[in-house]
Parts: sequence; structure tokens; C-alpha cells
Amino acid sequence: MVTLSQIENAVRAHRGSWHTLFRREGERTWQCILFPRHRLTEQDYRTLERRLNAPQHAQELTVAEKTRNKLRGIADAAGEGGRRYG
Repeated sequence: MVTLSQIENAVRAHRGSWHTLFRREGERTWQCILFPRHRLTEQDYRTLERRLNAPQHAQELTVAEKTRNKLRGIADAAGEGGRRYG
């Protein structure tokens, strides 16, 4: 049995429009094309819809990532020859 969390993770990993991954099967049943044998009830689909429409939480950058980004910015500026370090 596939859980809603597994479906959500697979759909997010697809990184496309999530609407194209679902199709209606009958009046109150949905199918995710990533899991063709599994059927979703209307309530399950609405739950997934709310989860997938919610903004994802951005993760804070670590100090090492911030330093790396700063150094890349300096290197890019030097390569362009126009700004502070060029």
C-alpha cells in the first residue's frame, strides 16, 4: 500500500507541474500516473492537493554555503572586470 507521503515525495521529485501527474478515474477516484495501480479517494486527492500547493519551506544556508556563495560572487565580479574586484 502506497502512503500519501510517498506519493507526495515522488511528485515533488518529478519537479514539474504536479497537475499533469493525476487523472480522474470515475466520479470520486483519482489515479497518480507514477503509481498506476493505486487509486486515491477524493479526500486523499484533496489532501495531496493542499500539500502540493503549500509553499515549501526554504532551508537556511549554512555558514559554509554562505561563504562559498560570497566567494563565487567575488570571482564572478572579477571575471567580468566591471565591479569592485575587476
